[in-house]
Amino acid sequence: ETKESAQEAINAIKSHETFVNGTFSTGTFTAIANEKGAAGTQSYTDYQKGGLGVSDFDTWLFGEGVTMGSVTATPIQDTSSGYYIIAIYEKPGVENWKVDVKDELLNERAEAEYNTLAATYPITVNEKALRKIKCVGID
Repeated sequence: ETKESAQEAINAIKSHETFVNGTFSTGTFTAIANEKGAAGTQSYTDYQKGGLGVSDFDTWLFGEGVTMGSVTATPIQDTSSGYYIIAIYEKPGVENWKVDVKDELLNERAEAEYNTLAATYPITVNEKALRKIKCVGID
């Protein structure tokens, strides 16, 4: 697949009636990609960062503003194969959900523990003594 045919597929997907009205499906995605010359399609469930070994893909997928239904704006090149990747983010996988929940729970627990410790052992800073400290070798 050339970069031009990949971009044509992206343009066709984003202008497709079902994409515009929010009912776009992976079936339509695959059909358009194949029509535009895709070498093949692959679906990943519970994709973890680094799974494809294509850093630009991970940057897109885990970047700001990518939500369910997002499609790559430009083709992403897999430098190991030379193929160009276009992708749709269909839905979060179970494993990613578990990781998100685990991180959120740990953050909540850490914050609660910090608040308890801060209330029990208040921190006071002696600004006058702090200004007398000389740091060497720190930019």
